[in-house]
Amino acid sequence: MKALLRRLVRLTVTNALSLAYIGLIAACALGGAVYEGTGGDPDDWVSGYWAVLLPLMPAFLLYAPLEDLVYDGPAATGWLFYGWAVMSFLLQSAAMGWLWETRDQAAPDQYRRRT
Repeated sequence: MKALLRRLVRLTVTNALSLAYIGLIAACALGGAVYEGTGGDPDDWVSGYWAVLLPLMPAFLLYAPLEDLVYDGPAATGWLFYGWAVMSFLLQSAAMGWLWETRDQAAPDQYRRRT
C-alpha cells in the first residue's frame, strides 16, 4: 500500500509534465484571484475562478451528471463542486505523470533517447 501511494505521488507531482500542469493551474488560480480581488464582474462566466476550470475540463465534464445524481438537478456551488475540481486536477496530473513515465517505451526506436 505504501509503495502504491508513493508511486501515485511520484506520478502526480514529481515529473516535468505534471509540474507544468500544476503551474498552469496555479497561474489560472492566481489570475482568477486577482480578477476577483480587483472588483471584477461576478456574473461574467469567464471571469474569476472559472479560469481555473478551463485546464480541468476533460475530467470536470463529468461533474454535471454527478451533480444530477447527487442533487437531482443543478445545485449551489459547494463541497461536491470543489471536491470534484480537486479530484479532476489530481486525476489529470497523475495521467500526465503516467504519460511522462511511459514516453520512452511508446516511442519508436529512431525517436528513443540514446543513453
